[in-house]
Amino acid sequence: MSIRPARPEDAAYVLGVRNRPEMRAASLYTHEITAEEHASWWDAGGREQTWVIEASCDVNVGDICPAGYVRVSPQGVVSIAVAPWARGIGVAKQALRDVQAHHHDLSAIVRADNEPSKRLFVRCGFVITATSGGIITYGWLRGN
Repeated sequence: MSIRPARPEDAAYVLGVRNRPEMRAASLYTHEITAEEHASWWDAGGREQTWVIEASCDVNVGDICPAGYVRVSPQGVVSIAVAPWARGIGVAKQALRDVQAHHHDLSAIVRADNEPSKRLFVRCGFVITATSGGIITYGWLRGN
């Protein structure tokens, strides 16, 4: 498993993952993002904030497939989305650890009913910094 900076040709993949019904249901923003909205965000700097997760897949031995993405906003807020086939095998945890290696402090904003994300951030050393209206904010500082 590895992460790499997103490339221009990753735009459609990232939008497709983000718009999956289960991803939207777990997101703070549950509406389906249009291609135009996504293109505007992607071209205005969204691509530079995004890392594509790649992992071995069972198509052919040695094949590497996109397995999701991690986004870090300019404010250090992390979002992560993992493809269904790559869930439950440590891909999200390793991707988040790789992102942590490139940052000094990060935060995450998670719906209180999103158990997988809550577990992930706690396992990677994030601590709750605030709760309000069904939303939990986590923070992480290198060295804590």
